[in-house]
Amino acid sequence: MADSGPQRLPQIDRSSSLNLIRFSLHLMKPARGLVAGATIALLIGTALQLVFPFFVGMLIDSTLASRAATATLGAEIPEWASNINHVALVLLAVAMAILVCVYMDTAWFMRAGELALRELRQRTFERIVRLPMQFHASVRAADLASRVQSDLAVLQEFLINDARMGLRYGALMTGGFVLMTVTSPLLAVTLGVLIPPVVAIGIKSGRAIARFSKQAQERLGDSAVIVDESLQAITSVKAFANESVETQRYATAQERYFEVVVANSRRRAIFLAFILCAVFCSTVFMMWFGSRQIQLGNLTPGEFTRFMFYLAFTGSAMGTVAESFSRMKRAQGAFERTQEILNVEPETSAATLSTDTPPLTGNVRFEQVSFAYPAREDAPVLRNIDLTVAAGETIALVGPSGAGKSTLISLLLRFFEPDAGTLFFDNIRSSEIPLARLRAQMALVPQEIILFGCSLMDNIRYGNPAASDEATMEAARQAHLHDFITSLPEGYQTRAGDRGTQLSGGQRQRIAIARAILRAPRILILDEATSALDSESEAMVHESMRALFAERTSFIIAHRLSTVRLASRIVVVRDGRIADQGTHDELIERDGFYRDLWNQR
Repeated sequence: MADSGPQRLPQIDRSSSLNLIRFSLHLMKPARGLVAGATIALLIGTALQLVFPFFVGMLIDSTLASRAATATLGAEIPEWASNINHVALVLLAVAMAILVCVYMDTAWFMRAGELALRELRQRTFERIVRLPMQFHASVRAADLASRVQSDLAVLQEFLINDARMGLRYGALMTGGFVLMTVTSPLLAVTLGVLIPPVVAIGIKSGRAIARFSKQAQERLGDSAVIVDESLQAITSVKAFANESVETQRYATAQERYFEVVVANSRRRAIFLAFILCAVFCSTVFMMWFGSRQIQLGNLTPGEFTRFMFYLAFTGSAMGTVAESFSRMKRAQGAFERTQEILNVEPETSAATLSTDTPPLTGNVRFEQVSFAYPAREDAPVLRNIDLTVAAGETIALVGPSGAGKSTLISLLLRFFEPDAGTLFFDNIRSSEIPLARLRAQMALVPQEIILFGCSLMDNIRYGNPAASDEATMEAARQAHLHDFITSLPEGYQTRAGDRGTQLSGGQRQRIAIARAILRAPRILILDEATSALDSESEAMVHESMRALFAERTSFIIAHRLSTVRLASRIVVVRDGRIADQGTHDELIERDGFYRDLWNQR
């Protein structure tokens, strides 16, 4: 069954295993019909499994021709049960019905679990991409990838197998206890004395296993981070011949993971061995005690057989429930790590503006803006920035590395919010403009171009997913990319490869420029957008950029003065402040940083 619409994930206290169950039930709401059907089939199958020993006992008593023997619940053996063939047929029918129920509950639970996991994966990924840049700046990408993959795989195992097995054998264990009590209260009470200590030890062991399982997931995430970092920086790894260094880093991380897993596996092995030993010892004792009751005439052989069947069912169910409980504790660790993501507030999107409000014209104003990154609050990056940019104006930001140029752009895109001061768009506070609406009217050409592993057509169309093929190709022409693409065997359907590594740096930058052209933004941002272009390509792209600049407000960060000179105004940023501003000619006349930069070209 499909979900009728997006649901709000509940804010859950992570201190109890019950919360994991509540969360799982919440996820399965879209498939509640399947879950209900599977639960009914499971309970019917369990009931039939518990009925099975009743007929086995009846078969034994009828074989012994014990017409005086009483069956469970005190009923006399019916006339039809005196024929062992009749009882055997009933047993066969019950067994076949159990198989049908097991098939139905397994298939339906697995389908419901997969639907729930698909929903959880989607929501987790959606939450990750909607989290603010402040979050992404503080968490490693590989760690997030590990949470999406390995942690959700643990939850998948719990939802599809462990929860179902726990429910099945929990019901079997409960029903077995009830029927043992009905069959022989004396044997049941005797058995009941043996169980509480086992349960208490199981609960205590389960908590320890949960702690170590969470540690294991964290160690596994650390090793995944090393793999991701090494592969992303594979050029540097090979250039510095540091394959052995990365191999050792990974081996160390794996050793730490191995130590935690082995320690936990020992605990789980001891735990399961204890449970099995307790079950076997209890079974032997109950066989001896029950045999004594037969000798004393307090039980019939059929009743004792039923009791021992129920004891076997209950004992095996206890072992499975204990294992499911152990695995649930492991899933709880993965659940907590997943909740750490789901409980982080995504980027807010204020909605104080009416949807009928006209598009932005492109006026931008920084008013006494100051900012420091959360990890370095004592080291301000921007200090009391005042900057007014008119619609259609092209601003070049120049200054030494670390001066705050890229941070200004990050605030412009609202990746971060100012610590002090206000940013205005068309005299409207940036916080009053919905994020999606604001960014829909902006385009960024970053310094580091990462392409997606799809076709070149789709990579360009990333700037405007609704654009037609003709509009996409026109954007490529304006970025002087069309001839190159059409020369490829597959043309625009050529795949860019992993992160665009099959293309040169200049080709990737022109694709990013084509994206910006296709988006037709009101505010254009170029961060070293021509740094990877050769002189000939740069000259061609400059022609396209002039046309872009004429129609919109533009911000350029560039060290190439040929690109800077395209700006109508140059703003010099030093030590987080605006040190100077003016046209190229005005700044050359002054004795300042820009003239020094010009003289060093």
